[in-house]
Amino acid sequence: MRGGALSAALVGALLGVVVVVAIVAAAVLGVFPGATAREDVAADSPVLSALVLPDAEGILTVRAIDRYQRAGDVLRISAVDPLTSATVPGTSGATLADAYAFGGGAGLVSAYSRVAPDEAPAWIVVGPKAWGELMGTTTVSLLLGSDIEVFDGEELYSFPAGRLSVPAGEIAPVMTGAQFSSASERKDIREAVGDELASALLRGYQAQGTGIETNLTPEQLQPRLDGLKSVPIRADKNP
Repeated sequence: MRGGALSAALVGALLGVVVVVAIVAAAVLGVFPGATAREDVAADSPVLSALVLPDAEGILTVRAIDRYQRAGDVLRISAVDPLTSATVPGTSGATLADAYAFGGGAGLVSAYSRVAPDEAPAWIVVGPKAWGELMGTTTVSLLLGSDIEVFDGEELYSFPAGRLSVPAGEIAPVMTGAQFSSASERKDIREAVGDELASALLRGYQAQGTGIETNLTPEQLQPRLDGLKSVPIRADKNP
C-alpha cells in the first residue's frame, strides 16, 4: 500500500510486462495439450509450486515455494524457503531461487533434488502474468509483525504492522520488503501467499490461456490440484 493511488501502469508492470521464459520444454496448462506425459512421475509424487515475481530491479525471482504431497485423502502442504542453500552446477547460484533464474522450473527441481535426493517432484511455476490472471481483484490477508516500506525506484510502498488485505499487485513489493524482517515473519508471509496461490490454482487451473508453467500435462496435473478441494494441511504447523 503506497502513498497515493496505485497507478494502472505500475500494476501492469508488476503483473504483466515480464514474461517467464522456460529453459526446458514445458506444458503450458490448457494451451499445450500435445505435451508428452511424464512416465517417471508417480501418481503420489510430490509437486513443487512456485510463485515468481519481479524484485525491486524488475528481475524475476522465486518468492514462495510450496511442496504438495498427497497423504491418503488429504493434501499436505509444506513451505520450502527459496533461500535454501542449493548447488546450481556451472553457475554462481547458491540458492533454490538462483536455480530458477538459471533453469526455470526444471532448474529449480534439479537444485531441490540436491537438497532432497530421495525425491523427484514435478513442478508448477506461476509467473507475474499468471498470478494476475489467477488472482484478479483478490487480496491476500497478511499479518505483519513490523512496518514494511519499499521504494522500487518510482513508488514508495508502505505496509503498516498488523492484519492487512494486500492487493495481489502489491505482493511483490511487500515480499521484497519482508526480506529485512525476521525469519519467522518471512516464513509466515510466504505461507500466507502460498495458501492464496493454492486457492488461485484450484479456482483457475482449467482456464484457457492462463500462463501456468508445468512439466505435467493437464491430465497429470488435474488430479494433483484436485487435492486442493480437500482441506489442505500445513505439514509444518499440523504434524
